[in-house]
Amino acid sequence: MWLIWAIISIVCVGMELTSGGFYILCFAVSALLTIPFSLFIDSIPWQIFIFCVASVLSLLLLRPALYKLDENRKKKNGQQNRHSNADALIGQTGFVTETIAHNDFGRVQLDGDYWKARSINGDTIEKGSKVKIVARESIILIVDKI
Repeated sequence: MWLIWAIISIVCVGMELTSGGFYILCFAVSALLTIPFSLFIDSIPWQIFIFCVASVLSLLLLRPALYKLDENRKKKNGQQNRHSNADALIGQTGFVTETIAHNDFGRVQLDGDYWKARSINGDTIEKGSKVKIVARESIILIVDKI
């Protein structure tokens, strides 16, 4: 039975690598903690009980500690306020490729990509104008003329 707990632990670690929330890692640790008990206790219900207790303790004690360590590492490396994906576009400048009509949408080119955009104050922005991305709503950029 110890081999099954080891396999569960390895699978959980693999799943944690794709999620990154430290939840599944707690179950991997719990499975590892169950291995020594499985060597001496043949009862599967008792092993599951030990796994459940270890899981609850891991989620209550281990996960917050791991999360805090990760946050401290991010602060130390300057990654705390780093934007990802579309949020990284905010503050950049682009060019209007399709006129943004009054209270309507147009298109903006930014780093070779074309985005649907609208003006922050509803004004018309002509094709060829330089704009600054000030916000976004889903996949629509909110721009202001420079």
